[in-house]
This record gives sequence, C-alpha cells and structure tokens, in this order.
Amino acid sequence: MDKQQRELFRVEFPQFYSPSLHLEDGRYDVQDLSECCVRFKVEATDTFKVTENVYGIIRFPDDDIYDCSGTVVRVSENNVIIELDKPIPLPKIKSEHLTILYQSVTV
Repeated sequence: MDKQQRELFRVEFPQFYSPSLHLEDGRYDVQDLSECCVRFKVEATDTFKVTENVYGIIRFPDDDIYDCSGTVVRVSENNVIIELDKPIPLPKIKSEHLTILYQSVTV
C-alpha cells in the first residue's frame, strides 16, 4: 500500500464498495474521500469547471447520507475533486475504511 502524503486520512474505495455522489446533473461513483475532499469518476470533464460550486449528497453503501457542498478544485481526464465546505465526520471515514478491510478479507 502506498504511503499517503496528505494531512488528512483518505479512503480509497474499490468498485465493489463505493459511495455515490448525487449532484444536480447526475450520479457519480466516489473513488476516494477524506474529511474535506471527494474525488469521483466522470465520463466527460467539460461539465465541471475549477472554482465551480456544487451541491448534493453522498450516499454510502450502508445507506448513510451526508449533504454536501463544495468547490471544484481539480478536473482531470476522468476525475473531479471537490473540496467540501463542511467535513465528513472522521468516525465515518474510519468506519468506511474498516468495512473495506473487512470486505477485502471475506471476499
């Protein structure tokens, strides 16, 4: 596993266990998240612009839902990163990480 070079703990989600981000223009698979940022997969990057404000919800596989809003900080070929206005609670991030570890062992 790669050593993370970030200040905040980040959870990378496998395809079999991924939250979804629901925005006005569609639903997106979350690739990873920290308390303050969400990275998600897109088909076409031209629909998102850096500094754009977005609003929606994050739905986790256990059906927990978090309202979210934030600013697009990076757009690349297949990914968009949003910096959240309000952080996702750290206990939720840790819980998701433990669930992924457990799922990986039992699959």
